[in-house]
Amino acid sequence: MKTLFVLRHSKAEQPTGQSDHDRRLTDRGKSDAKSLGTAMLDFENRPDAVLCSTAKRAKKTAKRVIEFANLNVEPKFLADLYLATAGKIEQLIQQHGQGERLLIVGHNPGFEQLLGHLRGEFASLPTTGLAQLTLEINSWSEFAVSNKGTLVRFWTP
Repeated sequence: MKTLFVLRHSKAEQPTGQSDHDRRLTDRGKSDAKSLGTAMLDFENRPDAVLCSTAKRAKKTAKRVIEFANLNVEPKFLADLYLATAGKIEQLIQQHGQGERLLIVGHNPGFEQLLGHLRGEFASLPTTGLAQLTLEINSWSEFAVSNKGTLVRFWTP
């Protein structure tokens, strides 16, 4: 059995001249990522591997969560995770998934689509929203959007 944590990046600045990829976290986004990291200190099962989009807002979210959750992991940054579809996320997890409890950090609408497939119903995922699911697979190479996951936790700021 594997555990997947799906985390949408924290609240980011509205685009004002910079590219979407370069948007930074707002003060609220920084605070929400810290709150999630602190909350994760109490999680029975915490992530032991991280895949993250290369967008600045996703990277900063991942780094703050890792820091405040005191996770001993180095995130793997994947350019293809930026604005990825559920199908692309599936491929990236199959190719790059590690550990028993994988945290992925990225963006909607792909993350909401992924959760919808795994849960069998639409799932709204706000900024800094975290869904924790267990999956009846032995290896990340077996991961598929057609797998049904069991929702263990849904955390929002």
